[in-house]
Amino acid sequence: MIHFFSVHICPFWVDIQKRFLVKNVSKFKIYASLKEDMQDEYKDAFDGWQVIRKPVGINQEPNHRGRLLLLVDKFIINIENSDLVCLIDSDAFPITSEFEEFVNCNLLKNSFIAAQRLDMPSISGKLGTETVPWIGFICMKAGFYKKNINHIRKKFGTNFSAIQKYWDGRIAEIRKMKWLKLRRTNVLNLSPAMFSIYGNLIYHHGAGSRIPGRKLTHTISLKKLLSISDIVKREIVDYDDFYIRLGLISVDF
Repeated sequence: MIHFFSVHICPFWVDIQKRFLVKNVSKFKIYASLKEDMQDEYKDAFDGWQVIRKPVGINQEPNHRGRLLLLVDKFIINIENSDLVCLIDSDAFPITSEFEEFVNCNLLKNSFIAAQRLDMPSISGKLGTETVPWIGFICMKAGFYKKNINHIRKKFGTNFSAIQKYWDGRIAEIRKMKWLKLRRTNVLNLSPAMFSIYGNLIYHHGAGSRIPGRKLTHTISLKKLLSISDIVKREIVDYDDFYIRLGLISVDF
């Protein structure tokens, strides 16, 4: 069993992500941290869900890492240690039925599997040298998660700044272990950091639930990027093989 955890703040990706999971993963459960105005309409699409509200008395908004880790914290206790846990962005999903066999086989010889964002600055601030596992896709055994990243609510409550610092610290430690890096394998790059294929396994749209920020628009105008995004979204809605139709990946992958 593979357990997928996502933060969903945009309804567009709910059915799409589940559609590709159904197509490419034989046995899975999916859990979501939902925006408050989405819970009534979309909570039944998930095997487990929660709404994270702004903490009382703390001047901070819930961040992505906090929402995600509190979600996993709620359900991880009931997950078998031998099951797999995947943290995955809401606008990301497996694009091949080989995904399941790939992660199961490679977790026999690696502590975890994660996307590696070489388009983002590393700890040293240099592009192309990123060795930090990216939270947009990380897969590991539930037992490994419980041992290394656990008891978030008990330790920090809903102090999202503290949760983020804790996550960054734990990732700095576990990245020293043996892990499998999934790098961008696009044949066609419509953008340096969006519309990405990782390891010929995972599609990640990028900024799928928000307006792209400065990091994504330094090589292309926002207007053009949004236009490309709309075209890609239409292809995703209509075609399971959108990534081949758009030339993002080779037909023979």
